[in-house]
Amino acid sequence: MQHIAWLLFTITAAIIGSWIGLRIGIPAGALIGAICSVGLLQILTGSAWFPPEIKPFATSMTGAYLGMRITRADIQSLKKIPAAAAIMVAGMLGYNIICGIVLQHLGGLDIMTGILASAPGGMTEMSLVALDLDANSAIVSSIQIIRFAVIAPIVPILHRFTLAHWQHDSNQSDETADLGVPLRAAGLKDTAFSLAISLTAGMIGKATGLPAGTLCFSLAACASYNLYFEVGTLPTGIRYAAQCSNGALIGIKLLMSELLLLGSILPAVIIITLGWIVVNLLLGCALYRYGELSPETALFAAAPGGMSDMALISAELGGNAAQVTVLQLCRVVCVIILCPSIALIVS
Repeated sequence: MQHIAWLLFTITAAIIGSWIGLRIGIPAGALIGAICSVGLLQILTGSAWFPPEIKPFATSMTGAYLGMRITRADIQSLKKIPAAAAIMVAGMLGYNIICGIVLQHLGGLDIMTGILASAPGGMTEMSLVALDLDANSAIVSSIQIIRFAVIAPIVPILHRFTLAHWQHDSNQSDETADLGVPLRAAGLKDTAFSLAISLTAGMIGKATGLPAGTLCFSLAACASYNLYFEVGTLPTGIRYAAQCSNGALIGIKLLMSELLLLGSILPAVIIITLGWIVVNLLLGCALYRYGELSPETALFAAAPGGMSDMALISAELGGNAAQVTVLQLCRVVCVIILCPSIALIVS
């Protein structure tokens, strides 16, 4: 009964936070509002609860919404991915090494823990790698949580202002101009069928154990379905529901005990986390100029945040969801593969 009560409290907090976020008009308001409200509830009480089993459903919903927005032009634009991925991965791994050194000198951590803790990869994956390499997995997971919890709310708001002052190249703008302007909205039956396809594909992707398999499989399945049958885009309520659920899942990870565990190195953690935002802006500029991506796509493709969240927000602001998803996947895969080797070499 206690679990059920806290689940209801958490859902209520997430819905209220999402409503406020949408009401005041911030980018990805449903996501950011839910993170802030549920995170506050968790910090104050330590009892907020949202079943982790919901995550595959929320991710599948995100995949369905993104997949049903992808056009043939988006698929053709994926030819630009290799060059952009090389620029992004090189820049992120370079800053990752700097972060590890900073945490070693300012925070007193060993270099292995510092590099893994600041790596722009999945929290679960980096924590498991830390266990394998005898690094401090508790510190790694705590810093990873703080990194994502800081970046997820700040990046969409910051990039909205950045895009407002960014000179758009006419050719690049044309490529994404049709994204988010579908020919028609999907009907109720098509929506239900699309969600069923997405969930089935997402479960298959999750079973493969591949990084971001749930999102990638559901997105690919729905994109293929829509490209063949021209069903149309899903209702925006799907997007809001996915954002609200993902926000709740992020928010419940914000524990006061995690903050206390870091103690004296928290200032250094905040500094390098804010540094990731600067790196995001620099890499976004590089992807825009040399990777031939639109500004909306470049900024969110280079964001070291959740792949599904960044793709969803990018699509909301007129970016290319297909390119963002593929580049984010490249980031996660390359970091998981290369980061442990880099940490061993540097240490």
